[in-house]
Amino acid sequence: MEYERFCNPVFRITFLISGSAQQANCEALWARFSEAADEAYAIANRRDWHVDSNDDGVVVKRVYLPTYKRSVILGETILNISPEDGLYLYWDDGKDIPNWNPEISYLEDVVEIAPELRVSYQVGSSKLGGLIKPRDFLVLTGWLERNRNYYVVYTNITNEYRPKPIESHYVRGQNGPSLIAFERVPTDPNKTLFRYLLNVDMNHGSWFIIPRSVYEKATSAAIRDYLQYVRDRTNRVPLFSPPRKSIRPHHTNLF
Repeated sequence: MEYERFCNPVFRITFLISGSAQQANCEALWARFSEAADEAYAIANRRDWHVDSNDDGVVVKRVYLPTYKRSVILGETILNISPEDGLYLYWDDGKDIPNWNPEISYLEDVVEIAPELRVSYQVGSSKLGGLIKPRDFLVLTGWLERNRNYYVVYTNITNEYRPKPIESHYVRGQNGPSLIAFERVPTDPNKTLFRYLLNVDMNHGSWFIIPRSVYEKATSAAIRDYLQYVRDRTNRVPLFSPPRKSIRPHHTNLF
């Protein structure tokens, strides 16, 4: 496998590392991102999705994955922006997301590993009137481009690296490989098919109170709301994405 051998020279996770140790850690994280990207893309393109809802141009689907012993959710809608603008919204201007998306209460870039790869920390909102406490997530996240489509991929790294302590007022959630896709609409270059694959274990200590079926319905509704917030944001304020060069693959098997 071929990896680009570039990492931010000040890259660190839980302790300062340098030289060959830093490079080895960097390549391990690139490998983890590459594996997550392949898996998330494969899940998003399965043919056995069940449609939970299809309202006002927002489609929410669900499929059960035995590997994770849980259902994952895929939301889809059309945005009136280009894929480049979509990537700008989520990557370059991602810190602004909590200001327009109530599903996310806090978002922080913990450390930049490379220009297309970072560790991020995110706090979600509570659900069901506070019965489900806010979850926080520590994830490895990066973006890549394929055929002028853009993909933001993220996956959990909590077990390996802990630059963010677990707060008592949050429950630490666990993300499997997840995907945010900005794909071109062939008939209109100014529109984008936005797809959001959510593969998450919310670490439910609350299941003795809330049945799994009720939680899954609440999650499906939250994804529908999430996509509507994205549509509202892209319809309300113009985006000005910078020109981008097509990056070469970090992993020969990506997609």
